[in-house]
Amino acid sequence: GQLQRVALARALILDPKVVVLDEALSSLDPSVRAQTVNLLLKLQQDTGLSYILITHHLSLVRHISDQLVVLDHGEIVEYGRTEDIFQKPQSKVTQKLLSC
Repeated sequence: GQLQRVALARALILDPKVVVLDEALSSLDPSVRAQTVNLLLKLQQDTGLSYILITHHLSLVRHISDQLVVLDHGEIVEYGRTEDIFQKPQSKVTQKLLSC
C-alpha cells in the first residue's frame, strides 16, 4: 500500500491533467483503498484532475467513474456513461462481465 501511495504522490508532483491508474488500487487492503479513493476524488474535485482507471473492481468503477470503456482482448466492445452501461449494457461481453 505504501508503494502505491508513494507512486501516486510522485505522479502528482508534476501537476498532470490526467493520471493513469493501472490496477493501482487492487493490491490495497479495503480500508487503505477507501482512503485512497477518497483522496483521488478530492483531488479531482479540487484540481479538475482526470483519471484513466484500469481495474477489474466493478464496484470501484461504478463509484468513481463518469465514463466507461469495456475492452475484450484489447478491442473496445462498449463505451459511454458509466451508469448507462451498468443499467443497460449493450454488448454480450459487458452483460456477462456485469452479471458476475
